[in-house]
Amino acid sequence: MPGILIITETKENSLKKVSLEVASEATRLAKTINTNVYAIATQSTYKELGKYGISKAFTIETMPYLQEYTSIIQNVMEKINPSHILFPATIQGKALSSMVAAKYNTQAYTDCIKIEIQDNITTIQRPIYAGNVILTAETTAPKVFASLRPNVFSIKENTTEIECEPIALPEIQNKAKVLQFKASESKTIEITEASTIVAAGRGVSQETFPLLEEVAQKLGAAIGVSRPLVDAGQRPHEEQVGQTGKTVSPQLYIACGISGAIQHIAGMRTAKTIVAINRSPQAPIFQIADYGIIGDSQEILTALKENL
Repeated sequence: MPGILIITETKENSLKKVSLEVASEATRLAKTINTNVYAIATQSTYKELGKYGISKAFTIETMPYLQEYTSIIQNVMEKINPSHILFPATIQGKALSSMVAAKYNTQAYTDCIKIEIQDNITTIQRPIYAGNVILTAETTAPKVFASLRPNVFSIKENTTEIECEPIALPEIQNKAKVLQFKASESKTIEITEASTIVAAGRGVSQETFPLLEEVAQKLGAAIGVSRPLVDAGQRPHEEQVGQTGKTVSPQLYIACGISGAIQHIAGMRTAKTIVAINRSPQAPIFQIADYGIIGDSQEILTALKENL
């Protein structure tokens, strides 16, 4: 049985949480079909994958650009002939899965929330229509390309010995010229990695944001927002949670002044504990909240800050 290949991503020389989720799920699937799991990772991060059942890593010095990464994935696939190639469902992962799948004249399944393999049939589930419908697809394709939605699959350690095979970056003639590459200097917590998120919606005034940020800092939380604040230019897109933003699944999600539109709920409904603060008792957010507080966000955040 051909193996399973996972594609990893890093941030500041560390594996992203979603890479560990993909590794854990690939290991679970590999046990059901009695095969091995391989990975493409950087030289500085591959050893950590041994904790999650990866038997062999093909290593590169640094994370390459998309065009280079596509060629690397193809080269590794020629070596091991995998039946399943799993990516994180990030911006990069979705792009890569589609680009590589196109090389094999097949499709890529994006934002998967469940995968099962039985009798050479792969069954995949993915949400559509802002998460209101779960689409189930079956395929017998010899190579299945799928990206796994972040914060859906659990991380489980399954320590094994991992071997390493370095691979060189391909030489690609790029028409574009890189003038400068600079890492972000932001020290804020990435919302897809955060265990606690304090989120704001239309019901939070711009004057309340310093207070909200102070509460988030005391909680060690990331800041999240709904789309109206991004559309109004008040907050950056990287903080947006929802269908057109990011999918999060923290231990604690505090929603301040968020009504609960389905587009926003699609991005945070899997949070373990949801606390909703809203003036309106009829706000849809209360239907999915574990705890609901009816009142003014500024007053409640002030009380929360004092208690913290």
